Amino acid sequence: MPVWQSAPLLMHTWADETVVFQRESGDTHLVDGLVARVLLCLRDGELDEADLAARLGVQTGTDFTDMLGQLAASGLIVCRAC
Repeated sequence: MPVWQSAPLLMHTWADETVVFQRESGDTHLVDGLVARVLLCLRDGELDEADLAARLGVQTGTDFTDMLGQLAASGLIVCRAC
């Protein structure tokens, strides 16, 4: 199972919006609450999908797996054990 970690990011939250600056690419992203929570959890250390979902209180499955894949494709998270 993949183990995920956050890429080097700067984050700032206002109300229900979070802006993420990706240091390596210089890109800025506006993310929703769940994505922000994922990034915050992964900033603290590596987690596999099941542990991450449990920590966030969400169901694992296709939607969650797809979201992690999209975050990886954008460079916001990195797979450490793929």
